[in-house]
Amino acid sequence: MPNPLRRLWRDTTGAAMVEFALAFPLQLLFTLGIMQLSLLYIGHQVTTYASFAAARTALTSDANSSATSKAAQEVCSSIMGGTGGGFMRSQAARLKTKARILDPGTRTGEVVVEVSHDFELIIPAVNEIFAYPWKSFLWFGGGSGSSWSSGQMSSGSVASRRWGSPHLTLKKIGAVPKTWKETNPKR
Repeated sequence: MPNPLRRLWRDTTGAAMVEFALAFPLQLLFTLGIMQLSLLYIGHQVTTYASFAAARTALTSDANSSATSKAAQEVCSSIMGGTGGGFMRSQAARLKTKARILDPGTRTGEVVVEVSHDFELIIPAVNEIFAYPWKSFLWFGGGSGSSWSSGQMSSGSVASRRWGSPHLTLKKIGAVPKTWKETNPKR
């Protein structure tokens, strides 16, 4: 090798900058993904508790569906995205949270309630990955990729179309057993 090329080959100035430029986008994407997973885990936990609160309310209010929905909405208002105050959060929780009584306790002796909440994915750059896992992204390749291969849309797609931003629908079922006296009224 000629002398100037040999000198250029051994020169390591700027190597750290090139390594940083290659590694930082991947590290940032990985960190944002962990943050979104953490928020999603909190959303699952709160929705699970909302299903229990709705079932407990249905048990104590003789399976009143409006009281059941209100209980679930109150619990889920704590995981609402955005900067709105109390009224705005409760308004959004009312729209995004639904409770449905599956069994008022007549068949199984348990009050069973299903709560569904449209959870907003708020971390940028990774929210689309969680909401649309089948979609081909710019960095993964081309194509429209707007549905699953079976032709069905996921709950994330339906909720995202409804609200206009990436959402996932979290569904949880909660059950609370009736008391012994309520299940055996003859004694």
